[in-house]
Amino acid sequence: MFSFIQWLIRPFCRYIVSPTTISVYQDGRWVDIATKEILAVKVVSVSRVIVRLYGSQRQVLNLYRFSVSAFETITRALQEAVHQNRAVQAMWQHAKVYRSRFIEPWHSLADEPPSHAQGLVTELQRELAPAHPLFNHTVAAIARRYDCDDVLFYVAGPPEQYAAVHLTWTSKQERWPSWPETDLYDSFDAFVEQRVKIDASEYKDLVSAK
Repeated sequence: MFSFIQWLIRPFCRYIVSPTTISVYQDGRWVDIATKEILAVKVVSVSRVIVRLYGSQRQVLNLYRFSVSAFETITRALQEAVHQNRAVQAMWQHAKVYRSRFIEPWHSLADEPPSHAQGLVTELQRELAPAHPLFNHTVAAIARRYDCDDVLFYVAGPPEQYAAVHLTWTSKQERWPSWPETDLYDSFDAFVEQRVKIDASEYKDLVSAK
């Protein structure tokens, strides 16, 4: 997603790189690639780059007549996206490891497409202000409550933590550093004892009362 300023300058640029999108103007049109969808990058020549996406699609970028600095900026952004996505994918395995320990209303994201979990990470990153405890941390969404907007993120260390976040779904940076509301846990066991079991008991009572 581009900022308002980036959309204004788009007609005067040949490429725009943002945290969520890499956009290149080629063959008379803009090609927009979501960074969260990038699986691999192959630089074929100084002008041709193949981008493989989740879902087996691929996008060929023709960077002919781009400056050396533009070529390097674009390819570096693509490679950084690959590195970030691989890190998130590795951490997402926690969803499988702990699948059996989630109790309704919490559900593991292990059986969801990886792009769904990455979409939750993207939304979190959009909402975080610089003073938020998760700002600039690499995280992976591993579980969520479907009856509300709570998501469990694994936070890469040091130290490793688990963060239960109530997303606001504003798709923009929050004004208050305490938003989105976040509870941090030092271990998965702590999360289960202090959050999962309590939420499960309250949810069971709520369902029984209906």
